[in-house]
Amino acid sequence: MLVLGKLTGRFRPWIEVERLRLFGVIRGKPQPGVEVSLRVKLGGRTEYVAAEAEGPVRTLFMLLKDALLEEGAGPGELAESVRALSLKSVRVRTFCPRGTRELKARVTIAPADGERSFTTIGTSGDLIQVLLDGMEYGLYTEAEPRNLVLS
Repeated sequence: MLVLGKLTGRFRPWIEVERLRLFGVIRGKPQPGVEVSLRVKLGGRTEYVAAEAEGPVRTLFMLLKDALLEEGAGPGELAESVRALSLKSVRVRTFCPRGTRELKARVTIAPADGERSFTTIGTSGDLIQVLLDGMEYGLYTEAEPRNLVLS
């Protein structure tokens, strides 16, 4: 649906990653953590957020939610939908396309907002884009029936 929306002009990306830094943090813990800092452009406003947690995808998901909910930057009437978003599952499968030696990843991410769940699938090495698409899809499908414009 997002691809079709982008092609027809009905959907304009609202979240744009300007800078992302991701570090593995060990510090003697039995399970190493991940530290992420993110500078993201939301509509016309830039937000900078950082956090430390377990796993890069969940940490990044948490950061994107925080950035969306920053005062004045968030999606206004859709703030409750953003607060309700959770990450239900993440699956990464690697494969080599026929006739190549290039390793690719098929990433499946399943966010949910308490009332519905949806899945985004991306085939690339860009896990971040798949996560962004999933969050934007959730916001887009909430905004469209209400005739809201994300700006």
